[in-house]
Amino acid sequence: MAQTTGAQTFRAADVEFSADDTTWVDASGHGAGVAVSGGDRAIGEQHTFDGDVPIVKSGKRAAISVTIRYVYTETVAEPFEAARAIYETPGAECYVRWFPVGKTAGNYAYSTGAGVMTAFKYPEGEPDPGTIILGEFTVTCASITKDTWVS
Repeated sequence: MAQTTGAQTFRAADVEFSADDTTWVDASGHGAGVAVSGGDRAIGEQHTFDGDVPIVKSGKRAAISVTIRYVYTETVAEPFEAARAIYETPGAECYVRWFPVGKTAGNYAYSTGAGVMTAFKYPEGEPDPGTIILGEFTVTCASITKDTWVS
């Protein structure tokens, strides 16, 4: 098989989050990273007296965590304040969606259903010159959906 020539980078990604799945905060101009973890499928494993290897069966999938990292600012309508408001609200319900190669019709969109904002970083840092303050939050959800963006 020939080597692919269709490799993509995350340099033009669009990232958004929402408290209600209707009004979205565009974090793209502040976005510094998207990390996805978890979702591993559990397995059942049992050895028997007869045999050297276990019986292995698939189980359920674990929750998935999506961490969004962004540049911190002190402007009310920007990601830090919007994420802080969600995190400090009881229940902390949050939706996340991202478009790895940009929010253009025909490109893929990955989105969570209603999740819970399980972690939120308040501003922190070192006095090193030129260090940019970053913010970060994590949403834990049941699954991620892949769709083709049409709008």
